[in-house]
Amino acid sequence: MPSFGPEDSCGCDLCPSTFPKHPLRRRASLCCSASTVSLKSFSTMSPETSKRPKSPDTEVWRVFYTRARAEKKAEQRLEDRRIEVLVPKKTEMRQWSDRKKEVTEPLFRNYLFARVGEKDRIRVLRTNGIVRCVHFDGEPAQLREDTAQRLKKIQAVPDRLSTADLRPQVGSTVTITDGPERLRGLTGEVLEHRGRTYVLLRVKAVRQAVKVEVNAKWVEETEETAQRA
Repeated sequence: MPSFGPEDSCGCDLCPSTFPKHPLRRRASLCCSASTVSLKSFSTMSPETSKRPKSPDTEVWRVFYTRARAEKKAEQRLEDRRIEVLVPKKTEMRQWSDRKKEVTEPLFRNYLFARVGEKDRIRVLRTNGIVRCVHFDGEPAQLREDTAQRLKKIQAVPDRLSTADLRPQVGSTVTITDGPERLRGLTGEVLEHRGRTYVLLRVKAVRQAVKVEVNAKWVEETEETAQRA
């Protein structure tokens, strides 16, 4: 063991008590000769750097597209695998020739929500009945936690539920995600005229614009527009 004197003491419990505490014991250059632990590792660590980094497998509500009429079976398979899943449902009366019957149907056809991290997202995709993970603007779609809780809450009145299409607001920026293949990915401004929907492409070089007639179901609001709403 190397020899040391009072000038080397850092004042810790490992140094002989007869040594006075060094007045500069907090300087990062000092090293306790008894413990050989550099003080630099303590003096330069901030509360932020000492925190454990967030897990890359943080669970969020992902949106998945299912095969036709496969929502309920996929839901059951995922629950059997202990994956938290949400398939909002509605009830309605169906009329047959000889009778009426109350039936339960998914509120959003072909859609299923699962609260998963990246590893379980892959497990969901490998589940029979699941087609793909839904993406918007190149990123996996996510359901906000507060929206998920509201969807759970309204399940108390399934006979009073129905859906409605959210038409893009005039003036909002949208991306064509469906329809003719060559139009997909095109971004522009929504315009309505005489009951028809158009995506407006501004050509500033000639101070004009081109109108592309589209079906309102072909377009999705961009993330920037959705955040402003």
